[in-house]
Amino acid sequence: MAHATTIAVHITLKDGDDIERHVLLPNVKRPVEYRVLAEHISEMGYPACSVFTSQTEFELEVTAGQSSFDEGTGGTINLDQPLITYYNDCYLPVVCPQNKIRPDQCSGAEILPDERIKIGDLATVGFQRTIRVPDGDKTQALPPDMGPFPV
Repeated sequence: MAHATTIAVHITLKDGDDIERHVLLPNVKRPVEYRVLAEHISEMGYPACSVFTSQTEFELEVTAGQSSFDEGTGGTINLDQPLITYYNDCYLPVVCPQNKIRPDQCSGAEILPDERIKIGDLATVGFQRTIRVPDGDKTQALPPDMGPFPV
């Protein structure tokens, strides 16, 4: 499959008042270069950035079939396959082919302070508490959020 020659880059920046702003830089040439991103941001009037962190999101569908991954369309993960195995066997070979510098394979997951689980660079998974609501016509006074489920 051919890769796009340009991509849209979404960046979250803090302005001079420390307010987060979401900025879209369309048609950035691949491979993305720090210098190019910094120039675009400067041209938009934001202060210079010293660090960029990639947070690409991909759609994954859980399936009873075979697992696969494609940078353009996302992928499928077999319902019986551990996320760490999927990261090592399906995700890494596509986003970091042998001719590129590849991060180490992931052998474990990290529990983050906010009770989410980080699996390599593939996924961060969190669980939210829920409550059971009786089925019926009565309106229930529900809290807006029950908070994270501890892992």
